[in-house]
Amino acid sequence: MTSRRLRIQPWCHYTFDQEANVFIAMKSHLEPEIPLAHAVPITQLPSAPSGTVEVEVKVPLPLHASSGFSFEHDPPRVSGVVNDAHQRLLGYYFNKLALPGLEIWGVFDCNVLRKLLMENEHVERTLILTDTPPKRGEILYQYTLPREVGLTFSGFPPCVQSINDKFLFGRVRVGQAVHALCIPGRAPFMMQSGGFTAVRLQQQIEETSHIDGRQLILKDKKEELKTRAGSRGAFDPEGCCVS
Repeated sequence: MTSRRLRIQPWCHYTFDQEANVFIAMKSHLEPEIPLAHAVPITQLPSAPSGTVEVEVKVPLPLHASSGFSFEHDPPRVSGVVNDAHQRLLGYYFNKLALPGLEIWGVFDCNVLRKLLMENEHVERTLILTDTPPKRGEILYQYTLPREVGLTFSGFPPCVQSINDKFLFGRVRVGQAVHALCIPGRAPFMMQSGGFTAVRLQQQIEETSHIDGRQLILKDKKEELKTRAGSRGAFDPEGCCVS
């Protein structure tokens, strides 16, 4: 039997069994009792029957701690869990990550997903999973806008030029492109609308400050997305991530 060893957590080793197509966790007897992610063969991950209604599950994640989920493949699919209560979610697909005032979807790279989960461990996170694969598209960041928006924009199509609200630091990045501005009761303001300039975007945001439920949808530029994805680390030779 051929196997490869990789180290994911400091308290345990993971061995990849090629014949069984499964990661096996081995914990040192000298380490504290810490629950390990359950390993399951990829070929045995359940899938939703055709013609059924999509099931969506929202899982609140702990603060300042690992999510307790591991993902594999493209699109990311739950391949391991720490909490026994989440066993039924094995095989479910990543759909969205909900943060305070922000939802992120369209993530198809396990490494990008792992970074998003780790970067936001200090805030409330909700993992949204579905039993059917999501539609392929770009990574989109949907922000619920407050009355006073601490952002400025430039260019055509508009991009974030500056961030003046500490609440948005780490969530919005300078250079992100605006995908759409959604205002209740109006058609989305986006490229197809015509006149999709930074000046008009800023004007619409200011004129509708009294309206609740406004959404600003941003996306990464291609070169920025490559940087965020990064290279696969030594612990992640097959595109697997544990967060």
